[in-house]
Amino acid sequence: MNYRARKLNFHKAFSLMEALIALAISAFVMMGVYTMFSSAINTNSALDITNNDLMMQEALQRLIARDIRMMRSDNASLPADPQGKRVLGIVSQNSLTFNKSLPVTIIYEVDNSTLFRRESRADMDYNMSMPLLDNVSAHSEQSFDGSEYRDDFDPRRYIYRFSFTFDNRTLEFTTGRAMEAVQ
Repeated sequence: MNYRARKLNFHKAFSLMEALIALAISAFVMMGVYTMFSSAINTNSALDITNNDLMMQEALQRLIARDIRMMRSDNASLPADPQGKRVLGIVSQNSLTFNKSLPVTIIYEVDNSTLFRRESRADMDYNMSMPLLDNVSAHSEQSFDGSEYRDDFDPRRYIYRFSFTFDNRTLEFTTGRAMEAVQ
C-alpha cells in the first residue's frame, strides 16, 4: 500500500477529541431519554393509584346506594349503638350472601378509623363484616325532609346525603330509594 492510501485511511478515523465530544453528546441524550422514561413510569404509577382510589370510592358509593334503594320500608328495629360508631343502620334486601332473597340488618360503622359494612341476620346466626375505607377521620349522614337536609338518618325519608373524609379527601354523594305507591 502506498503512502497516499495510508494517509486517506488515517483521515477517515476519528481523533480523540471528536470521540470525547461524541461520547459527551451521547451521555446528555441518554440522560434526557432516561429522565423521560422515569417520568413516564412515575406518572403511570401515580395514575394507577388514583384510578384504584376512584374505583374503590365508586364501588363504595354503589354499595351504599344499592343498600338504600333496597331498604325495607318497615325498617325493623336495629340493635343499639352504645359507642356511637354507627354511620348507618338499616334493614335491606341487598344481602351480599343471600342473593337478595332475605332481609338482613346492614350496619355501616367506623371502628378504629376504618369504615366497615356489617351484615347480619339473627335468626340464622349469620354475621359478616367487610372493611371498606381506611383512615376515615369524619363522616356525616343527612336525610332530605322535602325542604332541606337534616343531620339525621330518617328511614321514612327518600333522599340521603353521605360524606366521608379520609386521607385528607372527601367523598360526598347523594342517593335515594323509590317512593312507595300512594294507596
